[in-house]
Amino acid sequence: YRRAWRRPGRLRGMLNWYRAAARRALWTAPPSASIDVPTLVAWGAQDVALHRRMAAPSAAMCTDGHLEVLDDATHWVQHDAPDLVNRHLLDHLAAEG
Repeated sequence: YRRAWRRPGRLRGMLNWYRAAARRALWTAPPSASIDVPTLVAWGAQDVALHRRMAAPSAAMCTDGHLEVLDDATHWVQHDAPDLVNRHLLDHLAAEG
């Protein structure tokens, strides 16, 4: 993701997503499409950018979504709790075999 941030115009696109999220309740909007692959959603409970109430609806947009809320993690779950994220990823991948 760091390389993506450095590309011209990419940061603007990323920030626009947050601007759109602030304008409307993304967590209450019914999904118009679903993700049809097994999906693990790792959500930081201390995230100040994306409210925790968005977590379950995000996972529900997946036909086979599994939500893990990491109590002590922020928006950057992979940095805040790398061992826990890796454990959840390995468990998820093993279950999907």
